[in-house]
Amino acid sequence: MPAPVALVFGDAIHRAIEWLYKGDPRQKLKRLNNGYSQLYFKSAESFVNFWKFLWREFNKGKNANPAILGTQPYEIIKFSSNNSYAIKEEYYTLQNFGSSLLRYYYNTHSKKGPFPIEVEKTFCIPLGAVRRSLEGVRLKGVFDQIWRDQKGNYILVDFKTGWRFYSIQDPQAQLPLHKDFQLSLYSLAFRYIYKTEESCIIWYPLHYERDNKNGNINYWKPVPTFRTKSDHERALDRIEAFIKGINLNYFERTSDPNRCRHCSFFKSCWGEEIMVTRPLEVSELPTISIKEQIYNLKEKVSCMDPLISEPRLKLKPRQY
Repeated sequence: MPAPVALVFGDAIHRAIEWLYKGDPRQKLKRLNNGYSQLYFKSAESFVNFWKFLWREFNKGKNANPAILGTQPYEIIKFSSNNSYAIKEEYYTLQNFGSSLLRYYYNTHSKKGPFPIEVEKTFCIPLGAVRRSLEGVRLKGVFDQIWRDQKGNYILVDFKTGWRFYSIQDPQAQLPLHKDFQLSLYSLAFRYIYKTEESCIIWYPLHYERDNKNGNINYWKPVPTFRTKSDHERALDRIEAFIKGINLNYFERTSDPNRCRHCSFFKSCWGEEIMVTRPLEVSELPTISIKEQIYNLKEKVSCMDPLISEPRLKLKPRQY
């Protein structure tokens, strides 16, 4: 089945960020001691150059290298047009868009983090252990990142490259974010696996808007959201209803919640609690000094098997 180019772009951005944090604690400590960030790439420009190489790999189809992609190649990519000129234009538009997003991300997080404790962490949990009626059903997914702040609190991070935007000061416009089904499942899975509660979930949009008046670029800000046990129960109810529907060969028609905001049943469908959170400034995200980074990495190195070290994939400059 052809993969929409927007989906491929989102996967490529996620993979680029995953590459940014590659390396074991020894390697990261060495980078810091040499005066660089602990990140895999020494500068924003080298990271952007890698992105261009990675984007080209994602668009190679079956000839792409799965080791670089981290997944099986997309054999067919569906662009917005079948015209070869339009495809080429869209390819470079997305490449430049990704370059802007990733350069900003690198410059924002390269020095003081946050530095995730997990990146693209897959999980699979038995829902029967959470609700007996779901015996035999497994929930599989991927945590984009897990952060841990200096107080020991865990933060789940979900990156988005799409256009849907929630960080506006309007209770009903924000409500779909705070009742988002996917984020409720992430919270449920995290608490099952780690036996503790996350302090919050950060919806992290990798997107920007251009001000037509002055030409300035405004990057969207991360937005915190929270989950309770009732949110988990609501998500499990939805899964159970979906499974029953499949068994009965019945599928409920879904609708965009943004289209039904004025319906009198809106709160009943999406939860009575109205929550409004303020978008976070970059300066409010957890940070850590170089001295503390070195201390934490030395602690990790002391716990490692001295014979094991993650190999670094060397890319020749001509590949860019």
